Amino acid sequence: METLIIEEDKGRSKRTDFHARAFVNKLDYDAGARIKTEVSVYKHKRMSYENSDSFQVDITDCNNKVRLHGELSNQEDIDNALYKIGKLIEVLQETRNFIYDNTDKILNKTRNKRTEKKSTIEITEEKSKKKKKD
Repeated sequence: METLIIEEDKGRSKRTDFHARAFVNKLDYDAGARIKTEVSVYKHKRMSYENSDSFQVDITDCNNKVRLHGELSNQEDIDNALYKIGKLIEVLQETRNFIYDNTDKILNKTRNKRTEKKSTIEITEEKSKKKKKD
């Protein structure tokens, strides 16, 4: 994971940005799936929407993109941002735990389907051979 903190000082528009980025696939998967976060905090309260304290989370894969965004203008906004990010983490952990806990079931089901397909093919071949003999 890459993280970067940038501080810009342009008079009254001093800003601190936090950036984090990580690719979410294993190295042997050739895809651009990634998560990227950005947080912008200004030294002085800003009046325009474009220059307000905020955070953004982008999650992308080959074809899809999800963006979560939130303002950090007051304590209520900050509490909501922390709740939103925490809930995202919680749901992802539960999903990971479910997949981990059910790995054997998932793999056995896949193996059984493959075995069933082979069995069907073998049966079809046997029927064909039998018809040729008759």
